[in-house]
Amino acid sequence: MIINVTSNSGHIYWGGFSLFWGNAIDYLPGFLAISSPNYILEFGDIDNGNGVFLTKYGQGDIEYRRQIIKL
Repeated sequence: MIINVTSNSGHIYWGGFSLFWGNAIDYLPGFLAISSPNYILEFGDIDNGNGVFLTKYGQGDIEYRRQIIKL
C-alpha cells in the first residue's frame, strides 16, 4: 500500500487499485478518480470536461470512454 497525501491532492494505491484526487487551486478544477487495472471512474473536470466518466483500458490504450453525467 502506498499513501501520498498533501494539502492539495492525494493518491492511495493498494494492489492494482487507486484512489486519487486534487483540490481546485488557481486555474485547475478539483477531481476525484477511482481506478482498477482496466477501468477508471472520474469525477470532476479531468480530461473530458466536468462530469462523471468511465474509461476502459486495454493493452495500455483507451478502449472506450463513456459519459455518465455531464455537468
